[in-house]
Amino acid sequence: MAEQKRLSININDQTADALREISHTKGLTITETVRRAVSVYKFFEDELAAGRKIQTMRTGGGDKRDVELI
Repeated sequence: MAEQKRLSININDQTADALREISHTKGLTITETVRRAVSVYKFFEDELAAGRKIQTMRTGGGDKRDVELI
């Protein structure tokens, strides 16, 4: 297992609420939720850097939307 680092971050109330909601809904710890969020963000950044687009699509097809990270 990789060495773990302890971080202290400051987030606003809206972000804290979203983090707690996602953690509760998925049955995850806050730490695991943050790990997954960072992994998804890194995936998006890597794909965009490789010249790919990120899109969402309704189940069953149609209604595609491009995702842009700011």
